[in-house]
Amino acid sequence: MSAGLFDMEPTVVAAEPVEKLSAGRKRTWKREVGIANGMHPLSNVIPGLRLHVDAPRERDAAGPRCDDCCHATRSGDYNKCDLYISGCESSDLRLWWPACTRFVAKP
Repeated sequence: MSAGLFDMEPTVVAAEPVEKLSAGRKRTWKREVGIANGMHPLSNVIPGLRLHVDAPRERDAAGPRCDDCCHATRSGDYNKCDLYISGCESSDLRLWWPACTRFVAKP
């Protein structure tokens, strides 16, 4: 069997939920689908930001997380990534998220 024109990872396609979701729940759903497809949740503000190769795709799995990264910082009451800090909710960081390709372990 010959290799395809492009080497691609399988893509997870998820139908939008039938019930009406709040903006926050819809954003959470989109982030979960993105994680399943190898995209970091902050790829909405840092285009093309992919998951670290060792990062888990499931919430309870082992692997590097944003909480383990030296870029994770606190800005007021919110966790942020110092690679992208803004005053809006879309850039808030959840420490349980899987690490991205820019992951640097805390010393």
